[in-house]
Amino acid sequence: MLEKRFANEAVKTKVQALRKHEFADLDFRRQGKLLVHEVSARVTSANQKCQEIPGDQDEGIDLIVEFTDDEGRGTGKHIYLQLKAGNAYLKKRKHDGSEIFTIKKQSWVKQWTRQDGPMMLVIGTFSEEPERGGESEKKTFADVRWMEIGDVLRSESHNGDKKVKQIVFKGERLDALSVRRWRDKVLGKGLARQNGPDQKSF
Repeated sequence: MLEKRFANEAVKTKVQALRKHEFADLDFRRQGKLLVHEVSARVTSANQKCQEIPGDQDEGIDLIVEFTDDEGRGTGKHIYLQLKAGNAYLKKRKHDGSEIFTIKKQSWVKQWTRQDGPMMLVIGTFSEEPERGGESEKKTFADVRWMEIGDVLRSESHNGDKKVKQIVFKGERLDALSVRRWRDKVLGKGLARQNGPDQKSF
């Protein structure tokens, strides 16, 4: 009976669809974890502290960065990061070529605008060209960029009174140097050192 049932073409199609969805979900989660590791490494290379938020506690924030002083001690000043891995998160607007990020949950807007420090949207994208070997496990990010969105959302939502469904993404490269720039901005310092050993870009 089981052999006959699973020989049915309709059942085969359903099983194949379930497997495809399962693989897509696994790939999605793996890419997200890959971006967490990539961003954490870049933050750490700038001598700053980084803490991942567990998936079951994710309410729109994936990583918290605590800035350190010149001796490497925590300052209690933070920036908050929401990470998105993949090329599907940004769409180019036809009339001007701007990159558009769609906000799927309005609860995210509330969460992103209530933080006590800069709220950064981080998007990691892959090359459109297939990598050698064709194995998705070997994927590396072609670009990782970030943008402060807290102020943008507070302005466009009129401090939460209006829904914001999308924003124009104008991200800069996330590397050790840009992390240090944000650190100096948040701590109220000028960029004291240029081209230091901990400020090399990846």
